[in-house]
Amino acid sequence: MPVGFDVGWARIGFRSAVAFPRSHESFWLLNCALAALLVLWGVAGRWFLETPNFKSVGAAALLAGLLLRDWRWAVAVPLTSLAISDWRLGGYQWNVVATVYGSTCLYALLGIWVSRKPSAGPIAAVARTLGLTLIGSLQFFLLTNLAVWLWSGWYGSEWSELVRCFWAAVPFYKWTLLSDLAFFAAPLASWELLRRPLGLWLTGSSGRPISPALIERERSV
Repeated sequence: MPVGFDVGWARIGFRSAVAFPRSHESFWLLNCALAALLVLWGVAGRWFLETPNFKSVGAAALLAGLLLRDWRWAVAVPLTSLAISDWRLGGYQWNVVATVYGSTCLYALLGIWVSRKPSAGPIAAVARTLGLTLIGSLQFFLLTNLAVWLWSGWYGSEWSELVRCFWAAVPFYKWTLLSDLAFFAAPLASWELLRRPLGLWLTGSSGRPISPALIERERSV
């Protein structure tokens, strides 16, 4: 018997409207399908969005954490996206690459952490979504630019050079934050704010499902 399946968005106010069979095989197939779609989305963003740091891979990793909630599935999404896209884009210093990969995986772990929090009301869910976006983009900015300072050879070892490294990266952080807001926070926050009014509109103000017979009966009164 199909049952409603909480796909993780319910933890911040989102529930799936689709019924899935309660079986291990079905959950496994669903995870595979969701993971594959998120990997493709992350790869497409890195390949086809030309603005530096305006990519969808961070948002894909956050959604992987929220939707899949198992750390192995969630971490596999950004790792696979980065590996496939780097195959075409080319690599760079291994220690900087490792930091980029690890920091992107932290996006997914943040999503898992939020998915385990109690469900929130609309305003709290929007605030949680925006906070998650800000924390994700900020940790990526800090960790990756620290790696650039340490290992790229572009900067000296003085603290003033670290400041110069972070200052030079501020324009790139702007695009990282904007991409996470555009691809993750804006859709989820908009849905959270609209889902209750939309549900009332679809079911009628009394909570009864709208049907042609109901409409005709209301007109005849």
